Amino acid sequence: MNAVSMSLAKGRLAILFRETFRGMQHNDVGIITVKDASTGAEITRYSAGPDLGATLACYGEDDFVFIGRDKDNLAIQHAASK
Repeated sequence: MNAVSMSLAKGRLAILFRETFRGMQHNDVGIITVKDASTGAEITRYSAGPDLGATLACYGEDDFVFIGRDKDNLAIQHAASK
């Protein structure tokens, strides 16, 4: 898995990982890992399904905003961990 995008909020770094094949991004599987920015310790991990956008735009206290495409339009999607 490769890091696709990341966001920092309140000392926590959220990193979106997705599978890539020969330079092409495969959006079926994604993992969001949240780490303590000062120690690097993993705090939690979430799955990111294909219905979420391809890029993690921002993160704040277990709320995530993704950017993707909906046909020819920019799509913004909000997701919460709870």
